[in-house]
Amino acid sequence: MQVALRGWRLGVAVGVVILTLAGVVTASVIHRRALEASFRTHGIAFAVAFADATEAWLATGDTEAIYRAAQLMFLGSVRYVQAVSRGVVCVDAQREGLPDEPLLVLDSIPRIPLARYVRSPGARHSVLDVAVPLLEGGPGYVRLGLDTQEIASGARAGTLLAVGAGFGLNLLVLGALFLAGRRRLARVDDGQGKGMPSPAAAPGLVVDGSRKAAALNGVPLSLSPKLFSLLALLVSEPGRVFSDREILGAVWPASRYANAKDVKQHIYLLRKKLRGVQPGAEGMIVTVPGFGYRFEPPRREGG
Repeated sequence: MQVALRGWRLGVAVGVVILTLAGVVTASVIHRRALEASFRTHGIAFAVAFADATEAWLATGDTEAIYRAAQLMFLGSVRYVQAVSRGVVCVDAQREGLPDEPLLVLDSIPRIPLARYVRSPGARHSVLDVAVPLLEGGPGYVRLGLDTQEIASGARAGTLLAVGAGFGLNLLVLGALFLAGRRRLARVDDGQGKGMPSPAAAPGLVVDGSRKAAALNGVPLSLSPKLFSLLALLVSEPGRVFSDREILGAVWPASRYANAKDVKQHIYLLRKKLRGVQPGAEGMIVTVPGFGYRFEPPRREGG
């Protein structure tokens, strides 16, 4: 029963860990996709604003203003700027190379920006490649490449947060499982020792685990639950030496504070109960110095 309960508790714990890991991975993926969607929305809005300004500069023939604006944008997350008007490249400023993939043909009406995540030559991260058609000074377009390092940093922070939350949840759930398991083991083991009922453990001694009753020569033994558990454990395997640790694990499974002194005291009390019914019966509980205690049933006369 103890093995089954401990196996069940271990299985549930492993299941909780696996589910938590799956939850962390799922949360990280969802968080990254949300960051990418938000970055895409803001990137397109930024590119549209730059396209509006570019149209005003093209109307006055001030292509130098477009170039100066590109240089300023390089101080931020922009990696390349390209402005094309009526088939003429007005500005082609690059902090890093343009992606190898060609742009689709852009119609100026209606204005439909194109945006995609690509890898540009020499870039440490992918870039959001945005192209916006020009409504004035067209046909033409402006094209920006926005570094996605912000997404990578936010994704790492989100993953760390998810891992921390998952670890904390694991501690709570596993702690609750541990405590619940100890209580359940205590309910199963307390008063049973290790074992099956032993209605005839020795001549004159009856230990009935199912009824939680013991008697010597027909005289009931008045035993506390701990004393009964101790007696049931010892008589479950006559002649076997049980160490203090084994006795503590069987008789005090839910206690963190029980120790060898408690074992010694309960051995003394058990012997006293046996002696009170039949002098000399306490000798059935034998101390094996340095190892523990064993139950030694008396030999039958002539046996």
